[in-house]
Amino acid sequence: MKFFLKEYTPVYLLALYRKVRVTLRFFSVRALLAKNYGLQAQSDTVVILGNGPSINQLDLPSVLAGVDVIVMNSFYRHPDAHKLKIVAYCVGEQGWYAQNSDISNMLNTPSSQYWFSTDFAARLKPLLANIHLYLPGNDAVLKQHKKNLDLSHPAPYYENTSQMAIMISMSKGYKKIILLGFDHNYLASEWYLEHFYEEDFKVEASISRLYIDGADYHALIQNCERMWARYKLINSYALSRGIEIINCGKDSYLDVFRRHPLQTAMTPITKHLENIL
Repeated sequence: MKFFLKEYTPVYLLALYRKVRVTLRFFSVRALLAKNYGLQAQSDTVVILGNGPSINQLDLPSVLAGVDVIVMNSFYRHPDAHKLKIVAYCVGEQGWYAQNSDISNMLNTPSSQYWFSTDFAARLKPLLANIHLYLPGNDAVLKQHKKNLDLSHPAPYYENTSQMAIMISMSKGYKKIILLGFDHNYLASEWYLEHFYEEDFKVEASISRLYIDGADYHALIQNCERMWARYKLINSYALSRGIEIINCGKDSYLDVFRRHPLQTAMTPITKHLENIL
């Protein structure tokens, strides 16, 4: 039924439906979203850690000593999670929450802030002062390039938590955003969901499993196309606002952003830390 409505409903009616839905949700959570207003980073640079296998090649506590870090989803599984300066821990995908309904491991990982999509609002009691909600539903800011991101109001849509994390980092005022672990090798491997940790469900994350579940390779291609298009929109907005997003992942297939070796991208930060220590 959901597929039928999406396939045969006029585009303008779908857009109107989404706008009404987002507006109603905004009024139901606006008091919580107000906590997001005016959040400002204390430095210019942040490193966003994806959960790709490539981060296993790095000594994260050494490489990221004293650097602001944003992590996501199951990063609490990393043995060095407690040794980093985590300024935001993000969860934006319902699929992750369905498999990790007990979020105590995440909340036990030290972080200045914890960010959830408003899809979790009904199941998550935001009793902690450092829990923030993200309401996807407004792409105008990204497309018009005229305003800073304000997450106290409906924010841009995202295809994955990685994109949500980039949006949060831009809203906090970071001018240099370094990406690590954004391997994004979905179409280059039999295992289209690979992480730095051992999968509990690896057989379910294989290309062959798609057919068992009634999906197909074309659906995976379309998903990647939407994801890449969204990354391009994000990068266009970032460039218009003087924000530099650099992909330093050695094995990353994400070719939307500028590529630099990690050492080159981190050099100004390292010198700054040496001066203040």
